[in-house]
Amino acid sequence: MFLFQNISGMDWLVWGLVVIALMVLNEAARANKWIGLILFVGLPVVLTLFVWPTTAGPGSSTGTWFHWVKVYSALAGCLGFMALRFIPKLQHNKWALIFPPAILAFNIMEAVIRDFQVSHLHGLVDGVIMNGGAWNIMNGIAGIINIITISGWFGIITSHDKQKDMIWPDQIWPWIIAYDV
Repeated sequence: MFLFQNISGMDWLVWGLVVIALMVLNEAARANKWIGLILFVGLPVVLTLFVWPTTAGPGSSTGTWFHWVKVYSALAGCLGFMALRFIPKLQHNKWALIFPPAILAFNIMEAVIRDFQVSHLHGLVDGVIMNGGAWNIMNGIAGIINIITISGWFGIITSHDKQKDMIWPDQIWPWIIAYDV
């Protein structure tokens, strides 16, 4: 049994088109709050009610707690960021501004728990080949360190330009690199 198949030119083309489409949709959501609401409220409601119950249920490779929590916490992050961008009262509320680091910490903790959970799993589990081991434990510990070292919890600001982007000047680039690694 082969774990990987060759990647064809068509696979690369489709991958490139998907990445470009996601970038275009992201820019559209940044540019217009109504497009953002369609993408981050309307589309998830439709998918939750009509698609995911039949494609991501028990026994599928995406039917575990981790996949559901990851999807909805990322969605909560998107909606929270939109609220901070488009509700002026929240832009100056110190407690509301801790939402981005809090949802980031929560999102990392989900992965930490999953890493510890799968560290002992081997073989085909829910349609996915698992090869758990010490690397999962090390990755989980790295995630805990990432959570502990999130900086600038109260330093997030919203830009004053048309985009109203969130700026996190106290989140230093070495942390971002460590998180990515």
